[in-house]
Amino acid sequence: MTSISSLKPMFFKVLATIPTFMGPSGSTSTTFILSRAFTASYYKDRPGALQPRGYDLASREMAFAEVLLPLAIDPLWYRVPESLRQRVRPGVGVLVPLKGRKRLGVVLSLRMEPPEGLDPEGVREVEAVEEGPRLLSPEVIELMRFASSHYLSPLGLVLKTASPGIGRDISLGLTRKAAEILARGEADQLLSTLRVRPLTMRTLERRFGRDEVQRAIREGLIAPHRRTGKGLPADIAEVGGTPPPATLTPWQERALETISHRQGAPLLLFGVTGSGKTEVYLRAAQMALEAGKGVLILVPEIALTPQLYTRFKRRLGGTIAVLHSAMTPAERREQLRMVASGEIKVVLGARSALFAPLEELGLIVVDEEHDPSYKQAEGGFKYNARDMALVRGRLQGATVILGSATPSVESFYNAKRGKFTLIELPQRIGGPLPRVEVVDMRGKKGIISPELLEALRECLSSGEQAILFLNRRGYASFMLCEECGEVLKCRNCSVSLTYHASREVLLCHYCGYALKAPQVCPGCGGGKMKPLGFGTERIVAELERLLPGKRIQRMDSDVVSRRRDYERILKGLEEGSIDVLVGTQMVVKGHDFPKIGLVGVVLADIPLNLPDFRSAERTFQLLSQAAGRAGRGRGGGRVIVQTYAPGHYAIKAAADSDYRSFFREEIKRRRELLYPPFCRLAAVRISGRDLEEVRGASERLYRYLDGREVKVLGPAPAPIERLSGRWRWQLLLKARGYRALKDALGELPALKGMKVEVDIDPLSLL
Repeated sequence: MTSISSLKPMFFKVLATIPTFMGPSGSTSTTFILSRAFTASYYKDRPGALQPRGYDLASREMAFAEVLLPLAIDPLWYRVPESLRQRVRPGVGVLVPLKGRKRLGVVLSLRMEPPEGLDPEGVREVEAVEEGPRLLSPEVIELMRFASSHYLSPLGLVLKTASPGIGRDISLGLTRKAAEILARGEADQLLSTLRVRPLTMRTLERRFGRDEVQRAIREGLIAPHRRTGKGLPADIAEVGGTPPPATLTPWQERALETISHRQGAPLLLFGVTGSGKTEVYLRAAQMALEAGKGVLILVPEIALTPQLYTRFKRRLGGTIAVLHSAMTPAERREQLRMVASGEIKVVLGARSALFAPLEELGLIVVDEEHDPSYKQAEGGFKYNARDMALVRGRLQGATVILGSATPSVESFYNAKRGKFTLIELPQRIGGPLPRVEVVDMRGKKGIISPELLEALRECLSSGEQAILFLNRRGYASFMLCEECGEVLKCRNCSVSLTYHASREVLLCHYCGYALKAPQVCPGCGGGKMKPLGFGTERIVAELERLLPGKRIQRMDSDVVSRRRDYERILKGLEEGSIDVLVGTQMVVKGHDFPKIGLVGVVLADIPLNLPDFRSAERTFQLLSQAAGRAGRGRGGGRVIVQTYAPGHYAIKAAADSDYRSFFREEIKRRRELLYPPFCRLAAVRISGRDLEEVRGASERLYRYLDGREVKVLGPAPAPIERLSGRWRWQLLLKARGYRALKDALGELPALKGMKVEVDIDPLSLL
């Protein structure tokens, strides 16, 4: 963890003098509104630092590079040899030695003198510079520094997110000097081998020996190359029709007028489903491109990229870069190369696309801004891409549009207080919002109610399609012995195993532990093992029985793992080869298919019962988003919501399509209980192999934090107490402002044998 003493003084100036994303009252989603002079002042405050542009190293007697490696460490300093000084600059990849190995890192900054306390004679040298455009732009480097400081994460872990794949299997290729040797016919065997394509260092050392490879590097004949898979198309499959630009509604015209007059500002585009938010995005993007600026569009789910990509490509023309984790490493590196070289001005992608090296950025769109998928919950760098998009917009003077039909409570609160400019699209284009019917499941048997079944038959008989949403995959939630009552649980986690009938296995959805479904109880030996509960797999089986001959397709992470899987299913929905699509939350976010006449929510209560203060908000958002998929072609449409809590305010507000009534009730409860946006949160999770040691370490940490300017809740077991073989306890910190949290967490005491994770502004407390 980054300590307070190691953080740059500039950040404390920023923290002390600028308003936060949620204002003085604080919130769970923090973004500091930076001055446009941030980059310049950062370099100014570092004696001996060189400006990111316009410097000349060749004339200097000595030069040093601050190099960041994709490890959980701070940047390291290396001497820049005279032969490389004209090519080394911030953002480029360089080959450097570290503990007997060669590592590929990125130059963050340059200076003429070594940092204070560093002996110049003991500084090792940069050995080679990567061929091709630089990995990171100066603005992205500053964004990374800020994110590292704000989220208390080592800068090297930020690099792993910003430039995925860096440092793995370093590939070496020919330099220009080597190409000249080849042209003269003087190449040795090593250079001749690399004539076709770059090879990994490991392969070359195995074939030619380490000394020979090091000699070629030292002589400037070979250098790191990104293996980008040259010739790979930038496109993914196109899905969905793109209507020509329609006549704008008065609301859309006002929205675009506001955007044009508020350039460089944060805006919240609050538009009901089907109100034309995408058309506003498209026209705002056209304005940015006409001004010679780049465009970055963020989406929360990979499943949303094909349809949005299609609309942007057909309307904007040219090539659009797509970035998300379902792409191969070579595909992602090729996209990043084209963006860094300036060949591509529009980037579309999920969370990590935030760090795409667009230098002249004019517009950032964060679609479905409320979605928790924008928060990276795993790993050492737990960041919120939505919040950091606002920071990047400020750094580069870009307009940032946060769009949603169901804005997060914090964002809407911000807009009401004037932190964001609020833009509204209150009317659906082409007809009314769908009719929502709530079915009370209390006292009813079965998974599919008579009301939902009848609605399905009516929908399909009229030639329309239906979507059924259930945020739980698998066939059954758990398997129980009817004789002794034992529920089969994961051996590594404190959760029950989910039964998957198609594979006849019990599976843990957290650690992946799998067990062949037993015929007899492992506890008592009884032969009455029964699957209970239900998931998407069982819904499909039930529909195949109730609707014989209909084409039922499932869409969840069990059947979708690659981007081609998403495209195939969405293409089938578009072309009409699917009658009913059953899936988890990936089926209800942002898709626009005109033949969807019915959406059924099989069980609305799943998110409502989670032990999290945001459970009501999650429920309202999921139900509203699900309902928004219906009736987009002919207007109207129908939505059936099955629930055991029909009187809950989140369900009633979603059924009435009334965001403001939900917000009024939710903000009142947040204020009473002192939850965001009326406080700032941080979760500290302690995990280890021994339960008693974890408990003891948690209590020691509580004693350390108690008495500071934060309220500490806990320590207590995490809702999922054991995960992947490790016991988990946690503390929740509340504070009025961010600075109090950072002061408390900046230098936590060492807890031997324990893993300690700090989550600033957590979106899940599980």
